[in-house]
Amino acid sequence: MTKGVSNFSDRLAKYAELNDLSIADIARGIGMTHSAVSHYFSGKNSPKVPVLVQLADLLCVPVQDLINPASEPFGTPEKVDLSGTDFVRIPIRELVGEGDPRSVPRLKDTDAHLAFHTAWLKAQGVDPLEASLIRMNDDQMKPTISAGDVVLIDHRRRSFIGKASVFACTYGGGLTIKRIELSSDGQVYFLHSDDPSVPTQHIIAKHKDALTIIGRVIWSSKIWQQDDY
Repeated sequence: MTKGVSNFSDRLAKYAELNDLSIADIARGIGMTHSAVSHYFSGKNSPKVPVLVQLADLLCVPVQDLINPASEPFGTPEKVDLSGTDFVRIPIRELVGEGDPRSVPRLKDTDAHLAFHTAWLKAQGVDPLEASLIRMNDDQMKPTISAGDVVLIDHRRRSFIGKASVFACTYGGGLTIKRIELSSDGQVYFLHSDDPSVPTQHIIAKHKDALTIIGRVIWSSKIWQQDDY
């Protein structure tokens, strides 16, 4: 057993404990056998890069902190080159005209953006030219999405067939995130919230023009509130 592998197994065990995950939990999370994952914990084997990335994602820790952390308690942030083709910047937009019945709400670019890996976007089927980020200002979809969270919207995906998916939409002059579902007879639109205290909204088909679908939610950040701890 090499020293490097031993150190990795110690760090793996530490982060697994911090996340309250067992070997069985991790095996299920990354789609591997219990035996294979247990070898990582014992130091018998070390994971290849694709598995290492999965482990880091599952344990909510940078890959660097798993394989070779810096001496600082939380490691040294790695500088990423955003000038090449591996990453693309997607603008964070804000809704203007919200709450004003005299104007039509629309999205406006800001100076802020986030960078996403092009391979990840491709895997999600997202065209960065047809996507944007929106910072939410309400808690209508708690606990899934809260005020302050940033959501990635795919503007090409606006249809809702089958089970309710999460969409960004404008309704009643404001921006909201809801699970939208169409009744089996196509006559009623249901806007569901993940917050059980928020009642489901019903929109009959003849009034559907009041509902504007901005796009489907693909990803969201999370701003942790004190009551989430």
